[in-house]
Amino acid sequence: MKRANWFRNPPESSNFLPHPGPVHWRSTVARPCSWSVATGARKPSEDGGATETNPSVSFPTRSLPIIALSLLPILAVLALVDRYAVNVPYQDEWDWSVLHVVQGDLPQLRLDRFWALGNEHRVFVPTLLTAALGHATNLNMIAPLYLKVALTAVSLWFLSTIYRRSTDHRHGAWVTVVFSALLFSVAQWPRWVDVRPIPSTLSIVGLTGALLCTTTGRPSTKRFVLAVVLAILSSLSYFSGNVTWIVVGCAMALTGWTRRHLVAWTILA
Repeated sequence: MKRANWFRNPPESSNFLPHPGPVHWRSTVARPCSWSVATGARKPSEDGGATETNPSVSFPTRSLPIIALSLLPILAVLALVDRYAVNVPYQDEWDWSVLHVVQGDLPQLRLDRFWALGNEHRVFVPTLLTAALGHATNLNMIAPLYLKVALTAVSLWFLSTIYRRSTDHRHGAWVTVVFSALLFSVAQWPRWVDVRPIPSTLSIVGLTGALLCTTTGRPSTKRFVLAVVLAILSSLSYFSGNVTWIVVGCAMALTGWTRRHLVAWTILA
């Protein structure tokens, strides 16, 4: 009888119970907690008492300001392309896309034409991509500009994911707004109405994607192979893409990859 009364009216010194009064046996082994509004995870309450969860607050609702502010620079760039881009080839665009589309059915068009150096850059992947896009769109020079915006958005997602997974700061997601403002700067408006920066854009996609594969998860063969594919994409898009092998290799050495993976990466580089 005394034991039952003790559980119904616990003394104040029994600090392992969440609150006085009738309790369930699970409450004696769990700390008082509440749902974190920022992360959706459980955290100890400040006053030591149990706090009810607010089911009306969801993660998408809390992320709406971040998503909206991150989309503003992208929408500004899209409006700029729609307003000022012209459907006319310009300078190197004749070699990278027009010439390949015009001679696409000729016998003398071989793979070595795509493999050839362009201003000391190995632009194999961008040349194939723009030539295929030219065939698909009947040589529309506006389509590659929107493709470049999409590729930059992929780099934005890679960068923001790397940052969010490498820090536990409560406001870490807001860095996506900063990345978006830097990557989609309207001050660089000539770059957005020109097809020629596609090779450098592809090299950045390969670099950020390889970093995402090697720094935000446990080392595995699948992640290693995917990082190698992205590094090859980067190095065959622009000369500066060769730096991907060095940067990602250093990142792998600092994030606990095995010696076998590091040796294989060095040989492939």
